[in-house]
Amino acid sequence: MIEKRCYQKLDEPVVVWLGLEFHEVVVSIGTGMLVALIAMFLAGLGLVGLVLGLAAGAGIMALFRSLKRGGPGYVFSRLYRWGLLDLLPNGLRPRHLLPIPGAGRRARFRMSPVLGEEKDHGASNAAKYYGR
Repeated sequence: MIEKRCYQKLDEPVVVWLGLEFHEVVVSIGTGMLVALIAMFLAGLGLVGLVLGLAAGAGIMALFRSLKRGGPGYVFSRLYRWGLLDLLPNGLRPRHLLPIPGAGRRARFRMSPVLGEEKDHGASNAAKYYGR
């Protein structure tokens, strides 16, 4: 049996414009149009509403492009490094994540204690890690 190459790339997303997929472009344009219509007709802003709609659509497109820049897991890793995942309630917080010392800035993370033993032997860290 002779194997033929498949020229279709079914596992890759279809990039439509500016590195964005079709649904992302549609959401951006739709949001811009919705903001423009609301601002132009309901708020009575006229041409200013049209400019606001264009700015909203361009802003959503820029947001989508920045989210895709770092690859899979980029947004999650940024939220983890900034310490924003610790602000979630216990039911929504992902379990088995190590707490980051000095969250909010680029701190060095060490797996073993350097300055000595803790008095509670890491009970607070264990509660964050196991989610209990």
